[in-house]
Amino acid sequence: MAIKFTKKIIDDIFAQHTHQSNVVVALYKLVFPDWDNIKQVHGWPSAGKELNKYIFKKFTTFDKKHHPDVFSSGLWLNNGFSTLDKTVPDWSVTADDISVEYEDQETA
Repeated sequence: MAIKFTKKIIDDIFAQHTHQSNVVVALYKLVFPDWDNIKQVHGWPSAGKELNKYIFKKFTTFDKKHHPDVFSSGLWLNNGFSTLDKTVPDWSVTADDISVEYEDQETA
């Protein structure tokens, strides 16, 4: 199932935080509303090309302001959404092809 993002939603997330890791978590919480119960995500959600470009630009500006001593957008580059699935609509994210391990889930 594709989740629609808007510029306003993304802008609001960046405006609410001063640390890049909090922004990443907030973006992931849009895809995984039960984020606080997740132990591990195996893989990366897939984003549309335009959405990912917008988030990347936002991180570049954000990092230059809040983290001038780091590689701008580096955290998003390493932990952000994938753009390998070219079928995802421009302003959407899907997590259909990844698995999630929950905190209370028993491991074999």
